Amino acid sequence: MTKNLPTEVLLSVLNLLPSELDKFSFAFVNKRHWRICSSPTANILKLERSITALQLRKYCAFIVKDRYYDKKYMKHVFLYAASLHTIALDNRQKCTFDFALFLLRSANMNKKVTFIVPERFERKFKCIVEEDEMDHVTIKISGDEQLIDIAKIVTPKAVKHKLNVQKTS
Repeated sequence: MTKNLPTEVLLSVLNLLPSELDKFSFAFVNKRHWRICSSPTANILKLERSITALQLRKYCAFIVKDRYYDKKYMKHVFLYAASLHTIALDNRQKCTFDFALFLLRSANMNKKVTFIVPERFERKFKCIVEEDEMDHVTIKISGDEQLIDIAKIVTPKAVKHKLNVQKTS
């Protein structure tokens, strides 16, 4: 039924679907839908308040703000962000050695990843990269990159919880 529809039409249909579960169902119809719905593209998505796991697959760069220095939350990001290649860390006190080590070791070993870190963390990150021989990781000092705010991510679990709360109310 949708084999001959252009990509723009399929993306418009996807954006019109009301719930995240409907969007996942639409994306899983066939391989072409999945490729179109999850492929990284520029300017397809405009972030308003939140970002879903399906949308997370489209983004290549993220910024980790102060309150999101959480290993559990970042595991979710690494799990769903298939196109992720740049992670920027906010210039805060929360970036501990353990968290830096966790981020570096969680990054996909099969893809090149760039970490944009504050200047005071550069030596810490480079030391870890050299010690563990992580050839797929590049470390850069913070700049003016325009990145997606990780605070806007909504997990599928949160969507299901919200639906359950609405059904019971």
